Amino acid sequence: MLTRRTWLALVAATIALLLAVTPVMAGYATAVRHVVTDQKIIALTFDDGWSPSRALQIDSILQQYGATGTFLPYANAADDAPSTWRYLAKHYPIADHTTTHRKLTTLSASTVFWEIDNARKVIEGITGRPLVRIFRPPYMAYNDTVRYEAYRAGFKIMALWSVDSGDTAGLTDTQVYNHAISGNKGGIVLFHAGPAVTVRVLPKVLAYYKRHGFTFVTLPKLLGIPWSPSTTL
Repeated sequence: MLTRRTWLALVAATIALLLAVTPVMAGYATAVRHVVTDQKIIALTFDDGWSPSRALQIDSILQQYGATGTFLPYANAADDAPSTWRYLAKHYPIADHTTTHRKLTTLSASTVFWEIDNARKVIEGITGRPLVRIFRPPYMAYNDTVRYEAYRAGFKIMALWSVDSGDTAGLTDTQVYNHAISGNKGGIVLFHAGPAVTVRVLPKVLAYYKRHGFTFVTLPKLLGIPWSPSTTL
């Protein structure tokens, strides 16, 4: 018959063994569409990056208007034009948008993790700078598995958007412009570094927001995440 002391020792040993073999559970990335604020600030974001020449045109337009933004290329696109993304990373935060731009809700958990983690490795290898720890799922397609794997990959914030410009939807310039200017305080506007319509309407969009007293901020600034263009790996 076990003594009380022996029994307690066995319980303690069992608990210690369970703690040793049970992985610590990660959390879930928090999905953010906008930030509640009284300030007239808005964040412009540019996804995909499949057209490096238009990504550079976007940079020129932003500089012309004294504005800023955040780029979220998928890693395979960035890998096709490394010099472009090395340049852009010196001026703008670059966030994670997966490796291949697949719909993550159709993939296994391990593949979701690889899509996010490998994208970070590839883009950091290209730019020599740490990827901002902000993640955006392609097509805004996410579930608890995506949120869990994003967090496990080191991305606690999943930045979505409050305004979709519709620049990939085959809309007219006027329609894209009207969508893009519907943002409010603390909003996040979705564009893409690819379609020709984006660079055509962007100057007018910037002029509209400036005329209405808005200041353009990066996603890290909007979300309170430290970032500096001078930071290197």
